[in-house]
Amino acid sequence: MAIYAIGDIQGCYDSFMKLLEKIEFDKTKDTLWLVGDLVNRGDKSLEVLKFLYSIKKNVISVLGNHDIRALASYFEIKKPNRYLLPIFKDIQKEKILEWLRERPLLYFNENFILSHAGIYPFWDLKEAINRAKEIENILRSENAKEFLNFYYSNEIIEDKKENSFQRASFALKTFTMMRFLTKDGKLDLKCKINPKENKNQNLIPWFKIESKTKQKKIFGHWAALGLYKDDNVFCIDSGCVWGNYLTALKIDENLQFFQIKCQK
Repeated sequence: MAIYAIGDIQGCYDSFMKLLEKIEFDKTKDTLWLVGDLVNRGDKSLEVLKFLYSIKKNVISVLGNHDIRALASYFEIKKPNRYLLPIFKDIQKEKILEWLRERPLLYFNENFILSHAGIYPFWDLKEAINRAKEIENILRSENAKEFLNFYYSNEIIEDKKENSFQRASFALKTFTMMRFLTKDGKLDLKCKINPKENKNQNLIPWFKIESKTKQKKIFGHWAALGLYKDDNVFCIDSGCVWGNYLTALKIDENLQFFQIKCQK
């Protein structure tokens, strides 16, 4: 049995299939850890969701910001764009979108934490788990539409705790959109460049701030960072949807990387 973590697919179904072929994925015994952003920007988001639903017992996938965008369309807060529209025209839309709605924000074991954008370094694991569960419970409840409307209507970049929607909105932004933080922990949601190009000393990549969680972090979301690894983090968003690569990381003692050039 093998475990493979795979970076942002974003509707790049053909590249995804080619990567699964390369790693010789066996749906009878192997498991996929997906960092989220399964849909949007690529032309085959529907095909990606249908395939994953068909092997859902083999899939652990966390929600990314583009997946949240799809759920906002599901709740009629935003109109589906041309990449998402085929999902909403499909006869299976209810089934696959409800499956997407039930995905977690966070997955972890003794050695690794899987999330879309990373883990807020000022939270220990217990806090991160609690904050993820709060969002998940809201998204799966009758309050989901109201929450997502609040989320997209308010630019919350610091951990305000006056009410549950503010608290959950900040947490959702950290799990799905975080790249740079200020020294006091505020999110900067505008700067998306590679940290090597950053001239603003007030902005720090989240993973360069000492973390309260001991596990290694596997994340995506940051295409400009690309394939990145150090002793504590692995970014596996290598920009497939932009014509670059789709990356898989085999979770074993050797931590092997596999890549496929975008299939367009």
